[in-house]
Amino acid sequence: LKLETIEKRKAIKIKAAEKLKKATEAGDTEAMKKYAQQTSRLTADMVSESREMLHAMGVPTVQALGDGEAQAAFMAIKGDVWGVASQDYDSLLFGAPRLIRNLTISQRRKVAGTRSTIVVRPEIVDLTETLTNLEIDRGKLIDAAILIGTDFNQGVQGIGPKTSMKIVREDKFNEHKEKVPRYQQVRDIFLNSPKISDYSLKWAGVNAEKLTELLSANKFSEKRIEKAIKSLQKAHKQFSQSGLGEFL
Repeated sequence: LKLETIEKRKAIKIKAAEKLKKATEAGDTEAMKKYAQQTSRLTADMVSESREMLHAMGVPTVQALGDGEAQAAFMAIKGDVWGVASQDYDSLLFGAPRLIRNLTISQRRKVAGTRSTIVVRPEIVDLTETLTNLEIDRGKLIDAAILIGTDFNQGVQGIGPKTSMKIVREDKFNEHKEKVPRYQQVRDIFLNSPKISDYSLKWAGVNAEKLTELLSANKFSEKRIEKAIKSLQKAHKQFSQSGLGEFL
Protein backbone atom coordinates (compact mmCIF):
# COMPACT_ATOMS: atom_id res chain seq x y z
CA LEU A 1 0.00 0.00 0.00
CA LYS A 2 2.87 2.36 0.76
CA LEU A 3 4.27 1.56 -2.69
CA GLU A 4 1.05 2.87 -4.22
CA THR A 5 1.54 6.14 -2.35
CA ILE A 6 5.16 6.29 -3.51
CA GLU A 7 4.08 5.73 -7.12
CA LYS A 8 1.60 8.58 -6.87
CA ARG A 9 4.32 10.82 -5.47
CA LYS A 10 6.56 9.82 -8.38
CA ALA A 11 3.83 10.87 -10.80
CA ILE A 12 3.62 14.26 -9.08
CA LYS A 13 7.39 14.67 -9.36
CA ILE A 14 7.27 13.84 -13.08
CA LYS A 15 4.65 16.53 -13.63
CA ALA A 16 6.72 18.96 -11.55
CA ALA A 17 9.76 18.16 -13.71
CA GLU A 18 7.78 19.04 -16.82
CA LYS A 19 6.67 22.33 -15.27
CA LEU A 20 10.25 23.02 -14.18
CA LYS A 21 11.42 22.63 -17.76
CA LYS A 22 8.81 25.12 -19.00
CA ALA A 23 9.65 27.56 -16.20
CA THR A 24 13.35 27.30 -17.06
CA GLU A 25 12.65 27.99 -20.72
CA ALA A 26 10.54 30.99 -19.73
CA GLY A 27 13.16 32.26 -17.28
CA ASP A 28 10.62 32.28 -14.43
CA THR A 29 12.94 32.01 -11.40
CA GLU A 30 10.14 31.86 -8.82
CA ALA A 31 8.46 28.95 -10.60
CA MET A 32 11.83 27.29 -11.17
CA LYS A 33 12.54 27.29 -7.42
CA LYS A 34 9.04 26.03 -6.62
CA TYR A 35 9.09 23.10 -9.06
CA ALA A 36 12.73 22.23 -8.36
CA GLN A 37 11.77 21.56 -4.73
CA GLN A 38 8.92 19.32 -5.87
CA THR A 39 11.23 17.18 -8.03
CA SER A 40 13.66 16.31 -5.21
CA ARG A 41 13.79 12.62 -4.29
CA LEU A 42 15.53 10.31 -1.83
CA THR A 43 17.71 7.60 -3.38
CA ALA A 44 19.27 4.42 -1.97
CA ASP A 45 22.70 6.04 -2.25
CA MET A 46 21.52 9.00 -0.18
CA VAL A 47 20.26 6.65 2.53
CA SER A 48 23.54 4.71 2.54
CA GLU A 49 25.63 7.88 2.71
CA SER A 50 23.46 9.26 5.50
CA ARG A 51 23.92 6.12 7.59
CA GLU A 52 27.67 6.23 7.01
CA MET A 53 27.74 9.87 8.10
CA LEU A 54 25.69 9.15 11.22
CA HIS A 55 28.00 6.29 12.21
CA ALA A 56 31.01 8.58 11.82
CA MET A 57 29.22 11.05 14.09
CA GLY A 58 28.74 8.29 16.67
CA VAL A 59 24.98 8.12 16.16
CA PRO A 60 23.43 4.60 16.12
CA THR A 61 21.07 3.64 13.28
CA VAL A 62 18.44 0.93 12.89
CA GLN A 63 17.32 -0.44 9.51
CA ALA A 64 13.57 -1.04 9.73
CA LEU A 65 11.96 -4.09 8.13
CA GLY A 66 9.06 -1.97 6.94
CA ASP A 67 7.84 1.46 7.92
CA GLY A 68 10.49 3.41 9.82
CA GLU A 69 7.95 5.07 12.12
CA ALA A 70 6.54 1.67 13.09
CA GLN A 71 10.03 0.58 14.15
CA ALA A 72 10.68 3.84 16.00
CA ALA A 73 7.34 3.56 17.81
CA PHE A 74 8.16 -0.04 18.77
CA MET A 75 11.46 1.04 20.33
CA ALA A 76 9.70 3.84 22.21
CA ILE A 77 7.04 1.45 23.51
CA LYS A 78 9.81 -0.85 24.78
CA GLY A 79 11.42 2.11 26.53
CA ASP A 80 14.64 1.88 24.53
CA VAL A 81 14.10 5.43 23.25
CA TRP A 82 12.26 8.31 24.89
CA GLY A 83 10.07 9.21 21.92
CA VAL A 84 9.80 9.48 18.13
CA ALA A 85 10.96 12.64 16.35
CA SER A 86 8.86 13.18 13.23
CA GLN A 87 6.58 15.69 11.54
CA ASP A 88 4.15 12.87 10.78
CA TYR A 89 1.36 12.10 13.24
CA ASP A 90 1.35 8.50 11.95
CA SER A 91 3.86 7.76 14.72
CA LEU A 92 0.98 8.00 17.20
CA LEU A 93 -1.07 5.54 15.15
CA PHE A 94 1.82 3.09 15.40
CA GLY A 95 1.65 3.50 19.18
CA ALA A 96 4.53 5.87 19.92
CA PRO A 97 4.00 7.06 23.52
CA ARG A 98 5.54 10.44 22.64
CA LEU A 99 5.88 12.29 19.35
CA ILE A 100 8.38 15.16 19.08
CA ARG A 101 7.66 17.56 16.22
CA ASN A 102 9.68 20.52 14.92
CA LEU A 103 12.94 19.19 16.34
CA THR A 104 15.29 21.43 14.34
CA ILE A 105 18.46 23.36 15.10
CA SER A 106 17.42 26.46 13.16
CA GLN A 107 13.91 26.52 14.68
CA ARG A 108 12.64 27.68 11.31
CA ARG A 109 10.75 25.89 8.55
CA LYS A 110 10.23 26.85 4.93
CA VAL A 111 6.71 27.56 3.74
CA ALA A 112 5.97 25.21 0.83
CA GLY A 113 6.07 26.89 -2.56
CA THR A 114 7.57 30.14 -1.26
CA ARG A 115 10.88 31.59 -0.11
CA SER A 116 9.40 32.45 3.26
CA THR A 117 10.20 30.73 6.55
CA ILE A 118 8.29 30.56 9.80
CA VAL A 119 9.50 30.14 13.37
CA VAL A 120 8.74 26.70 14.82
CA ARG A 121 9.17 25.42 18.35
CA PRO A 122 9.62 21.81 19.45
CA GLU A 123 6.28 20.22 20.27
CA ILE A 124 5.76 17.09 22.36
CA VAL A 125 2.56 15.11 21.79
CA ASP A 126 1.80 12.55 24.50
CA LEU A 127 -0.32 9.68 23.18
CA THR A 128 -2.04 8.79 26.47
CA GLU A 129 -2.85 12.43 27.18
CA THR A 130 -4.13 12.94 23.63
CA LEU A 131 -6.40 9.89 23.77
CA THR A 132 -7.74 10.99 27.15
CA ASN A 133 -8.52 14.49 25.89
CA LEU A 134 -10.20 13.11 22.76
CA GLU A 135 -12.10 10.52 24.84
CA ILE A 136 -11.17 7.66 22.49
CA ASP A 137 -8.74 4.74 22.42
CA ARG A 138 -5.91 4.08 19.97
CA GLY A 139 -8.10 1.84 17.81
CA LYS A 140 -10.57 4.66 17.27
CA LEU A 141 -7.73 7.09 16.59
CA ILE A 142 -6.56 4.76 13.83
CA ASP A 143 -10.08 4.52 12.40
CA ALA A 144 -10.46 8.31 12.45
CA ALA A 145 -7.14 8.70 10.64
CA ILE A 146 -8.14 6.12 8.02
CA LEU A 147 -11.33 8.06 7.31
CA ILE A 148 -9.28 11.24 6.76
CA GLY A 149 -6.51 9.47 4.84
CA THR A 150 -3.05 8.14 5.70
CA ASP A 151 0.11 7.19 3.81
CA PHE A 152 -1.63 3.91 3.06
CA ASN A 153 -5.09 5.06 1.92
CA GLN A 154 -6.74 8.11 0.38
CA GLY A 155 -9.49 8.58 2.92
CA VAL A 156 -13.19 9.18 2.39
CA GLN A 157 -14.25 12.19 0.38
CA GLY A 158 -16.11 14.78 2.44
CA ILE A 159 -14.82 13.53 5.81
CA GLY A 160 -12.36 15.76 7.64
CA PRO A 161 -10.87 15.70 11.16
CA LYS A 162 -13.98 16.96 13.00
CA THR A 163 -16.37 14.64 11.20
CA SER A 164 -14.12 11.61 11.61
CA MET A 165 -13.83 12.21 15.35
CA LYS A 166 -17.61 12.54 15.65
CA ILE A 167 -18.05 9.26 13.77
CA VAL A 168 -15.68 7.22 15.95
CA ARG A 169 -16.89 8.78 19.21
CA GLU A 170 -20.47 7.83 18.34
CA ASP A 171 -19.38 4.31 17.31
CA LYS A 172 -20.66 4.84 13.76
CA PHE A 173 -17.50 3.81 11.93
CA ASN A 174 -19.11 0.66 10.51
CA GLU A 175 -21.54 2.88 8.59
CA HIS A 176 -18.57 4.22 6.60
CA LYS A 177 -16.30 1.17 6.62
CA GLU A 178 -17.31 0.01 3.13
CA LYS A 179 -16.13 3.36 1.73
CA VAL A 180 -12.54 2.48 2.68
CA PRO A 181 -10.93 0.02 0.24
CA ARG A 182 -8.86 -2.66 2.04
CA TYR A 183 -9.74 -1.18 5.42
CA GLN A 184 -8.55 -4.17 7.47
CA GLN A 185 -5.28 -4.31 5.56
CA VAL A 186 -4.62 -0.62 6.25
CA ARG A 187 -5.55 -0.99 9.92
CA ASP A 188 -3.27 -4.01 10.34
CA ILE A 189 -0.32 -1.94 9.12
CA PHE A 190 -0.65 0.31 12.17
CA LEU A 191 -1.28 -2.56 14.57
CA ASN A 192 0.92 -5.36 13.24
CA SER A 193 3.74 -3.91 11.12
CA PRO A 194 6.92 -6.07 11.12
CA LYS A 195 9.62 -4.90 13.52
CA ILE A 196 13.06 -6.04 14.53
CA SER A 197 14.08 -6.61 18.14
CA ASP A 198 17.76 -7.28 17.49
CA TYR A 199 19.19 -3.77 17.34
CA SER A 200 21.78 -1.70 19.16
CA LEU A 201 21.27 1.90 20.24
CA LYS A 202 24.72 2.34 21.73
CA TRP A 203 26.24 5.74 21.00
CA ALA A 204 29.90 5.90 20.01
CA GLY A 205 32.50 8.63 19.96
CA VAL A 206 33.05 10.89 16.97
CA ASN A 207 35.23 9.30 14.29
CA ALA A 208 36.98 12.51 13.26
CA GLU A 209 39.07 10.83 10.55
CA LYS A 210 36.08 9.20 8.83
CA LEU A 211 33.96 12.31 9.19
CA THR A 212 36.70 14.43 7.62
CA GLU A 213 36.95 11.97 4.73
CA LEU A 214 33.19 12.04 4.08
CA LEU A 215 32.86 15.81 4.32
CA SER A 216 35.94 16.41 2.18
CA ALA A 217 34.42 14.18 -0.51
CA ASN A 218 31.42 16.52 -0.50
CA LYS A 219 33.62 19.60 -1.04
CA PHE A 220 33.45 21.04 2.49
CA SER A 221 36.38 23.27 3.41
CA GLU A 222 38.99 22.01 5.89
CA LYS A 223 38.29 24.92 8.25
CA ARG A 224 34.56 24.27 8.22
CA ILE A 225 35.07 20.54 8.81
CA GLU A 226 37.37 21.15 11.77
CA LYS A 227 34.88 23.57 13.30
CA ALA A 228 31.99 21.12 12.81
CA ILE A 229 33.88 18.23 14.42
CA LYS A 230 34.85 20.30 17.46
CA SER A 231 31.24 21.43 17.84
CA LEU A 232 30.02 17.83 17.57
CA GLN A 233 32.53 16.57 20.13
CA LYS A 234 31.43 19.31 22.51
CA ALA A 235 27.77 18.37 21.97
CA HIS A 236 28.54 14.70 22.70
CA LYS A 237 30.13 15.68 25.99
CA GLN A 238 27.24 17.95 27.01
CA PHE A 239 24.65 15.36 25.99
CA SER A 240 26.29 12.62 28.05
CA GLN A 241 26.24 14.90 31.08
CA SER A 242 22.73 16.36 30.78
CA GLY A 243 20.61 13.83 28.85
CA LEU A 244 17.62 14.39 26.58
CA GLY A 245 15.34 15.90 29.23
CA GLU A 246 17.53 18.96 29.67
CA PHE A 247 18.07 19.24 25.90
CA LEU A 248 14.32 19.56 25.32
